[in-house]
Amino acid sequence: MHECMIVFFIFAVVSIYYADAESCLYLGQHCNALATKKCCPPFTCKFVNQREGICVREDPGAESCLYLGQHCNALATKKCCPPFTCKFVNQREGICVREDPGVGGGCLPDKQQCRRNKDCCSKSCYRGNCRSK
Repeated sequence: MHECMIVFFIFAVVSIYYADAESCLYLGQHCNALATKKCCPPFTCKFVNQREGICVREDPGAESCLYLGQHCNALATKKCCPPFTCKFVNQREGICVREDPGVGGGCLPDKQQCRRNKDCCSKSCYRGNCRSK
């Protein structure tokens, strides 16, 4: 009887280990924001919209931002890389464009997407948008 309990315990531990190992996703697989489909380390979920994404390998030190012509959003989940700014086509979505460097001395005006304080003319980047102090 005691031997049966030991075998059952070992089986239970091994089953839990394999269930955890299979519950995460690998490179190229679809992940989601609810973490019901999460990526296995070292992969991260690169979101294509607010709910879904694809497991990718990203340099942890690299900032994820968008370039000229790519679609950005007001939630700052898709930000433009400097020197590009998000030109909004509606209240939520826009396209990364290059601002005229003659306007504002090359800095970003209020309500434009930013990554750092120094990107903004006001020197204040708050929650991904420039704001006046």
